[in-house]
Amino acid sequence: MAPEDDDFEDLSAKPDPIKPPKKADPKKPANPRGLDLMRKKLQGKRIQTAIERIRHNFGKGSVNLLSGVPEVHTHPTAIPALDAILGVKGPSRRGFPLAMYTEISGENAGGKTILGLYLLSRLQRSGRTCGFVDMEHSLDAEHAIELGVDYEALVYARPRNGEEARDLTLELGRVLDALVVDSWGAFFSVKQVPEEKKTAKAKIAQAKKTPASRANLINETLIGLIDPMERGLTTIGLNQVRDAFSAGFSWQPEKDTTGGNFLKHFQGLHLQVGKRGTIKQGDAKVGRWIFVRIKKSKYGPDGLYCQIPFFFSGGISPEYSAVEMGLAVKTLKKKGGTAPGVYFGPQFLGQDSFAARDFLMENQEIQKQLYDELVQVGQYSRSNDRDDLGQGILDETDLGLEDGDFD
Repeated sequence: MAPEDDDFEDLSAKPDPIKPPKKADPKKPANPRGLDLMRKKLQGKRIQTAIERIRHNFGKGSVNLLSGVPEVHTHPTAIPALDAILGVKGPSRRGFPLAMYTEISGENAGGKTILGLYLLSRLQRSGRTCGFVDMEHSLDAEHAIELGVDYEALVYARPRNGEEARDLTLELGRVLDALVVDSWGAFFSVKQVPEEKKTAKAKIAQAKKTPASRANLINETLIGLIDPMERGLTTIGLNQVRDAFSAGFSWQPEKDTTGGNFLKHFQGLHLQVGKRGTIKQGDAKVGRWIFVRIKKSKYGPDGLYCQIPFFFSGGISPEYSAVEMGLAVKTLKKKGGTAPGVYFGPQFLGQDSFAARDFLMENQEIQKQLYDELVQVGQYSRSNDRDDLGQGILDETDLGLEDGDFD
């Protein structure tokens, strides 16, 4: 039997009013109905009982909702070229992370200790207690002072072997705000060497026989630092780059770092450093450039790079970095005839980069204004003009490294 016309609802007679679409709330995820259902399930007895049992067994902060976890706090380095690539997600993420593990790796004499001591000096200026674990027994007090370290307020430890270094690091990590370990490559175990044979030769031979012992000591140290870092400890580890044979079809050696894969998984930030070139004032070599690349970052993009100026007398100069970066990105301009000067808007800074650096060191307000503009630029490449105001474009081939060292 065919349906009658009266059996159908006359939609034309009762048109539905067209409601304007609601504006999406950027703070709320899509599918709010499913979100409400999920929240009701979270309030269920089984989940809440499990959460309370975990908190009772493992501690109050062992399990939380993500909304209850504090965000990552960072500390600026005051070097505009470095903060520009570290803080690409806004001013609140400008600098290196606090209460996390940061690794600095690179070739020999690449600038690892220089950068580690400089970051330590920035933490000291903010009122944090700092320590330095010197496994290499090579730290020079005058060198640390040039990098801004207050050596009278620095807790300094010189362990004699890997086990002692592990115990000292864990003990200092419980009471200090920041800790630098120099370096993971010097963590060697002498646990299996008899007491009567604990000579330097026996220690080296034992370290070669048990290559995994170094990785185990490093793993134990970092696992022991998890709880201190949860309470706010900032850990900076220095590591060497070494040759490691590829596990694939090629027998060509590739670059790797000491400590195995555990260090790679534990890193919140991984910076790779290398030598870039020299800084000249006239014909005299007064410093060199340190190439820095972000190998890994859990709070920002990786692969970005920059250069840091290091002077043989004076250490790392944030002011010189600001001048060179400002000239490269045209925030600073060269004006004049045969003797051009460096200008920041109408403000004259000096005849060359060194004079502009000295001017910024004496005028902190202008330096702060220049810094605030430069950190918004991000990664930049330098000019090919090799005069007194430019040192050339960033290029890994200028580092004296092989292809793939930073890959």
